[in-house]
Amino acid sequence: MNEWRETEIGILPKDWNTTKLALIAKANKGLVDGPFGSNLPASEYTDSGVPVIRGVNLSLGEERFFDDGFVFVSENFAKNLKRSICVPGDIIFTKKGTIGQIGIIPYNSRYKEYLLSSNQMKLSVDEEKVDLNFVYYYLSSSRSIKRIRKDSEYTGVPKINLTYLKGVVIPLPNLDEQKEIGRILFSIDQKITLLQSQNQILEKIAQTLFKHWFIDFEFPNAEGKPYRSSGGKMVGSEFGEVPKDWKVNDVYELIEVDYGFPFKSQFFNETRDGLPLIRIRDLKKGDGSFYTTEEFDQRYIIQPGDVLAGMDAEFKPYLWSGTKALLNQRVCRFRPKNNNISKLFLYELVKPHLHFYEKTKAGTTVIHLGKSDIDQFEIIQPKEKILLKYKQITDPLLRKYINNNKEIRTLTKTRDTLLPKLMSGQIRISDATKAEL
Repeated sequence: MNEWRETEIGILPKDWNTTKLALIAKANKGLVDGPFGSNLPASEYTDSGVPVIRGVNLSLGEERFFDDGFVFVSENFAKNLKRSICVPGDIIFTKKGTIGQIGIIPYNSRYKEYLLSSNQMKLSVDEEKVDLNFVYYYLSSSRSIKRIRKDSEYTGVPKINLTYLKGVVIPLPNLDEQKEIGRILFSIDQKITLLQSQNQILEKIAQTLFKHWFIDFEFPNAEGKPYRSSGGKMVGSEFGEVPKDWKVNDVYELIEVDYGFPFKSQFFNETRDGLPLIRIRDLKKGDGSFYTTEEFDQRYIIQPGDVLAGMDAEFKPYLWSGTKALLNQRVCRFRPKNNNISKLFLYELVKPHLHFYEKTKAGTTVIHLGKSDIDQFEIIQPKEKILLKYKQITDPLLRKYINNNKEIRTLTKTRDTLLPKLMSGQIRISDATKAEL
């Protein structure tokens, strides 16, 4: 049975110590921040070179690291800022902006080195003293993030600095126990990453087939050969040449559009009573933060596989893979007009239209998508039998995609339940190993 003691970060097992980040950082440049803003002007950004880590590459503990979406600087320019160079295995923090954001550059990252932006800091741990994954998981826990955010508010301006980071205290079991805790949590994250990679492949397959059939017009003809390159007849249209008997129509020939309902906030709850409300911010994560017990029309229920899009700021389609939920205002759903039309077909069909309006909407305030914009969507309408064949091929992909996301949510819940208990010693290694998937 564990014996406990009170520490500055809460009650811990008696055989655990605590330490500050300054004491576990590498001796040389183990804790550094990004360059001054004037030393890293946007005018130095290039299309390739050394990637610059910004807030968009970090999260509030949900993802280890987003290894894309970079701006770059030249290698020569980066050499002048070598103090702020990061490498795989470094833990990155936001010091100004969205406080609490954190990431860890994976060892299998796309680049051998990165440059911190002006608003980021890094920790390079001494792995002879601590386990890297253990340190990362503690610092990315919701409890740790809340503490950092709370501390940052005392200054009146939401920011932290290197001095603050050096003084952050973490628990310290013996190194073998650290490694085992890190291994358990990392193994769950690896499973999540594998499922996410599978889903990216599934989307790519459906996207590639859509392009081949409905843009290049190489769908199978009566003999199973590619239509256009096998001499299939093409006719002129306002979109250029299209296959004979295909039509140019408005979007409503194939799609029905539902708009979200303005559910009343007095019925909102965070105790999971009723059904989850899906707002724009919930589309990416696949789950709602608020639930409602308000009565509603059945047409506002969304199901796994539905194609949803936000109507403010960002117009991007999402394949809903969460649970049964409710369509909130400023979110719309695209539904197939009949059972021969695949939802993956709709997803690919509306994507360029939404992208067009996102890029062309003018103004300095938040951009909005309205019904009048969707009314302008024009499409090339394929023959019914081609749509049905695409559905038969892609529906199994969609089912796999939904099941993968269901498993991701289960694994995420398991990880998030285990993490605080492992980090506080409430669950010791023998118990955690039994619970590991």
